[in-house]
Amino acid sequence: MAFNSNFVSTPNNKLQLTNLRWGHDEKSQLHRNPFSKDRDRILYSKSFLRLRGKTQVFMLQRNDYIRTRLTHSLEVNQLAKSIASALGQNMDLVEAIALGHDVGHTPFGHVGERELKKLISDDIKIPDGEKGFKHNLQALRLFCTLEKGADFPQYDGLNLTKYTLWGIAHHSSINYKVDATGNPVQPLETDHPIYDAYLNAIKDYWSFEGYIVGLADEIAQRHHDIEDGLRYGMINREELLAQIEKFLPCFGLEEKACFTRLKKEQKILEEPVFNSLFSRLVINMYITDVVNNTKSNFKQFEDKYEINTQMNFQEIRPTLHRSDYEDCVALSPKLHTLDVEFQKFLKTRILMSYQAQAMDGKAEYIIRKLYDALRDNPYQLPDTSIFSYARLTGINTHERAEVLEEIHGRRDKKDDTNENVLRRCIVDYIGGMTDQYAYNEFDRLYGTKV
Repeated sequence: MAFNSNFVSTPNNKLQLTNLRWGHDEKSQLHRNPFSKDRDRILYSKSFLRLRGKTQVFMLQRNDYIRTRLTHSLEVNQLAKSIASALGQNMDLVEAIALGHDVGHTPFGHVGERELKKLISDDIKIPDGEKGFKHNLQALRLFCTLEKGADFPQYDGLNLTKYTLWGIAHHSSINYKVDATGNPVQPLETDHPIYDAYLNAIKDYWSFEGYIVGLADEIAQRHHDIEDGLRYGMINREELLAQIEKFLPCFGLEEKACFTRLKKEQKILEEPVFNSLFSRLVINMYITDVVNNTKSNFKQFEDKYEINTQMNFQEIRPTLHRSDYEDCVALSPKLHTLDVEFQKFLKTRILMSYQAQAMDGKAEYIIRKLYDALRDNPYQLPDTSIFSYARLTGINTHERAEVLEEIHGRRDKKDDTNENVLRRCIVDYIGGMTDQYAYNEFDRLYGTKV
């Protein structure tokens, strides 16, 4: 059978849909299922739109063909759908997770994420129980608390399903604290406690679709690291072909034919043709491998638990331990071993290159100075952040001046109540900036712009 991991896989299902969404239950719609609604809400969200101006690896000023977080998310979406289609999984859920997986990223790539985490860790005004910043978990805060949906404006967040939120949170690793037996402590605790309440609310809503997106994210990174490396001269064709030749045992007939042509015609192929052929080879190899290996794992999973119908799966699902299912969607051991070494090569030659690292110091400085300026004078925050602070602290007003008056009065009395909320709002604001917006705000606050 085509294995499906979710009981709400079709819009006509007859199962109870209570407690499916983050905030409140919604009526089902005949023309679309809950996950397609998630996808649409993410697609039209402000957080998703901002991805077009956020760095993936190389700063966006280099040229018009550089990848952004938006183009990366679209690539992950396409790869994940290809895998999910071959495995009979829910395409709408995959698409919702893939499109939303990177919305929590900061400007300037991972360096921005690291700097915000450091600023929060060093800020004595933020209690230990409310520290932390991580892009995959910040996405939960955006979609559950900060974004406002048009359908239910009286509620915070977009009211996404918990399956979509789980997949977004777990596309990147999360370090859960464990007990003496090695199992995660209950309730769940992480190194980023500000997000622990979100994680505990969605912990039972895992899906194979979520694992598919996580693996598609890795494949997409290999693909565009290679293309960017070739485009900017950080690696040449000969050494790249030498690296990929190590994967020959994993090639199918199509990959072997493509590799033979690349090796034979490497000196005469135009750059777009060579890059396109090489990308096709790499993507086909990874996707074919993960599909075949996962099909085999699914068969073993079904046999072990005697799963013959979707109802069988629902009956055994509550009894499963994470170790029973987390490795089902995976590369074959042979390709995984080769991929680990290949990833090290790409990191050394591309991600740690001068071209990729040249702007890191500047990015850290800009984010640090933005935080300092807004912390010392929160009057410089925009209305969205001011009213977000008001909502989170229970100040019932639509007047900016009244919120600022509360902040000013509290600070004059040296009362720290709500100060940690204000500083978190500052982090939310900076974390949501595009690269160019961060540059402009820095220039406005410290330069000559008005």
